[in-house]
Amino acid sequence: MTDKFHTELKNLKAETLEMAHLGRYMLRTAVDALIRQDNELAASVIARKEKIHEMEVRIEEHCYHLIALNQPMAKDMRTIACTLKVITASLRIGRYGKVIANIVEKISEFQSELNNMILEKNFEVFSMDKWGDYRRKKILPVLNELHTELKGTVFDGVKSFRLHIS
Repeated sequence: MTDKFHTELKNLKAETLEMAHLGRYMLRTAVDALIRQDNELAASVIARKEKIHEMEVRIEEHCYHLIALNQPMAKDMRTIACTLKVITASLRIGRYGKVIANIVEKISEFQSELNNMILEKNFEVFSMDKWGDYRRKKILPVLNELHTELKGTVFDGVKSFRLHIS
């Protein structure tokens, strides 16, 4: 019985590690997509949202199953409790990646809209008033949304990532 339990606990650790890697991958890829302004990369992050959520549900159920059937004590119980915290954090990290990927897509849409506006004006350059209006109405709300989504996260304390919007 204990051998089977410890085998299941070992599998639980492996699943948790896989989910943590997925969450980290989603965040890294989304930041890379933001830097490169790569929509395909951003779309690949968004597509992984369902997978990480399914993993979280499956691992959480596995934890509860182990607790209910085996009544673990001490170290084993701490391992399961820690696993529950790690999967919650991994899901949150993956969600941050998804939020950043959504912002990449919005920035791309606004860039396309801006390019179309310039083409419609027969390549006339925006006056400062028109550019200011466009910035105020289209670009700043996206940056404010990004700032709001990431406020209170790991990025909030990183000085190089703070958004200074005037």
